[in-house]
Amino acid sequence: MMRAAKPVVLPVTVPQIISVGLPPEQHADRVTSEMIEFIVRLRAAVWAKGEATLPPSAMGNPTSQARHVARLRKLNGALWPFLHLTPGKRGRYTLELIEITGWDGNAYRRIDAFDDIAELPSRLWLYVEHIRIVGRPNAEPEGSGAGIVWLSHHALSRLCQRCNARRPRDLIVATHALVSAVCEAETDNILPRPVTNPAGHRLRVELGGGLGDCVAVFQRHERLLDETTPVCVSILPPNADLAASENPAGKSGFNEGESVWSSENKT
Repeated sequence: MMRAAKPVVLPVTVPQIISVGLPPEQHADRVTSEMIEFIVRLRAAVWAKGEATLPPSAMGNPTSQARHVARLRKLNGALWPFLHLTPGKRGRYTLELIEITGWDGNAYRRIDAFDDIAELPSRLWLYVEHIRIVGRPNAEPEGSGAGIVWLSHHALSRLCQRCNARRPRDLIVATHALVSAVCEAETDNILPRPVTNPAGHRLRVELGGGLGDCVAVFQRHERLLDETTPVCVSILPPNADLAASENPAGKSGFNEGESVWSSENKT
């Protein structure tokens, strides 16, 4: 938690979809990549300031812990949809948070805020993780994490095409809604973990932020077989049948019959 991050310069222009009506697929695919990259670089820029760490000097007692965590909440904003502190004395505390970050679909790994991200993959995903940090007296805090959901490039592009998401903030708003839907569905035993149906599991989601409703399709990661974290592989219109598969039985793809995992799509 104490490593120094490399300086990151954000693009001056915030990417956005500009179209009359819903955008065509190729335009949405291209700008979606730019928006995901913007979000990944925004997260890295926050950490590069050096203020997003948990130095022992700022976490010694409940008062200083609450003050520093309030600063972190303001600093990270929408990239931390959930943040909860259980304070303690003499450097003891537990911090639970949910973080939106990037995922390298080529290397199958989370993009760390301290990575050299000068060259990012052409088709990024978003990855949402639950992180638990435990403070210890006179020692570095211990951290552990578990995935909540992956959002594939294909799903985020479909979000732009079908729900009129046009800016990075729209993707973040939709991500908040999808995270809440996944957590609630798993708590209610509606969404299995892992998703075992090859056709995927569907949830109706109220996206908020003027984006309307949608039906999100979740599958198990086809390559990381030890992972039970669901992957949002497509976004369908709100009137889509919750019981049906978008493609014929036995096909796992959501792009005109091609697999969402294929090297051509990289999604």
